[in-house]
Amino acid sequence: MVSWRWRQVPGGRHRKARHFVTNQLLFRDFPSKPHREESKPPSILPPVLLEIMEKPIAQYFQIGDFLYPNNLPANAHGNGYADPNFLIPPTIEAVTVDGGAFNVRQGNDSVDLAASYVPRERFSSFVQITGDYRDADAIAGWSPSNPKTNAWLAMEASFGNGFLERLEHRQQYRLNGLRQFILGRHELTLGIGYYGFSDIPGLIPINVPVPSDTIDNRQLDRTHNILLVATDNWKLSEQRQFSMSGFFRNYALTLRSNFGDGLIQQSESRNVAGGEVSYVQSVRPWISLLAGVDLRRDAPRNLDLKHVDDEGVFQPVTSNNLTLSFVEPFVSVDGSIGKHVHYDLGVRQEQVWMDNQDLINPQNSFSKLATLTLPKGTLTLLPPDRWYLPTVAFSYGEAFHTEDPRIGTGTGQPTLLSPSRAYQLVIPADRAVVDRQCAVVVDAAAPVGRAIPADRAVVDHQRALVADATAYDAIANGQL
Repeated sequence: MVSWRWRQVPGGRHRKARHFVTNQLLFRDFPSKPHREESKPPSILPPVLLEIMEKPIAQYFQIGDFLYPNNLPANAHGNGYADPNFLIPPTIEAVTVDGGAFNVRQGNDSVDLAASYVPRERFSSFVQITGDYRDADAIAGWSPSNPKTNAWLAMEASFGNGFLERLEHRQQYRLNGLRQFILGRHELTLGIGYYGFSDIPGLIPINVPVPSDTIDNRQLDRTHNILLVATDNWKLSEQRQFSMSGFFRNYALTLRSNFGDGLIQQSESRNVAGGEVSYVQSVRPWISLLAGVDLRRDAPRNLDLKHVDDEGVFQPVTSNNLTLSFVEPFVSVDGSIGKHVHYDLGVRQEQVWMDNQDLINPQNSFSKLATLTLPKGTLTLLPPDRWYLPTVAFSYGEAFHTEDPRIGTGTGQPTLLSPSRAYQLVIPADRAVVDRQCAVVVDAAAPVGRAIPADRAVVDHQRALVADATAYDAIANGQL
């Protein structure tokens, strides 16, 4: 079950969304799996679901001030896969959503959207047990009795067989934790493993009877995640802060699926390591500076796609060892001109090395460097105190996502980076209730703009969004 509400919040300074007008979405347990399923055979998914999955969306976990990037480029699931499934829902305080392309702190996959999961600093200890005759879930969470200690530990075990005739035999185990230490002028935050197994019914054709609700009872999903994140915010003075962050992740996946063309197995194991160094200074009351660099190294090994033969033996189709290294410096200035103009201007430089070792077709192996320079900015016009004059915010940003470097059975050279441009105009109005909310999206892939109505929305305190027009202009090979 998913529940959500929109509320308007003021834009942060160098922390989250860079707009002066920002939208924030709060929900529980809302997984996203963007975006390109390039390593799979033709899918039988509905067109609407395919359209959603093909959208580049970035996903972050916010530990302290650090945004840990959760997307996995060139994943066995497909390019840019992200899944917050190893988070325990009650430990999440909120999920902030912004345009992605306009924030210098957000890099790969921040094209259509960027969502940041914000964990709670502490909570009341609890035990929660739910279940029925087919499924059971138990969650326990603990926080210290001292209200000044920001720390917690939570565990979850989930078992079940689902609602279809094909029993899932699902087992999921999660262990999450967070601890903050105040050491003089340092604020140190440590924060999260997950193991899951399930036999999956898989997809079935529409309006076609399928015995036992599955076209192949050999389908299964087995995965584990181990993630460790640490961030240190060093407050040098009231106007200056220096931050250092680091992370390590170990991930493995085995997925067997049948999309109507026989059983396939996608598998990989990878280590991911990286971090961020950033510096923030309030130079004057009307201008502040942010500068930093993100570092990341993804090393997926035994990234395999196999197809079962007539004798029931998996035969390799593709097999690769990849190494993707990112060096991403960024800088931005944020400030005001007088009382009625607020600006945020920045640039992010992307340097991405890709090493592709093709274990089946060695002639397709390569090592390449790709670079991009991504300007970003938001200009907000703040009107005088007049009820009939709205705040107007215009944003422009260039973004990108990495393409899957695996050539597979092809012979062409892959494009490593896919750049894009985004424009956004936000004009909010003060209303207690928005009966009909409409976002007009102009997409280069669509022949005409699409008007997307939303159901009745009740809006908090500062009241809300009545129009948000966003236009995306995709760029092929770096050019319009």
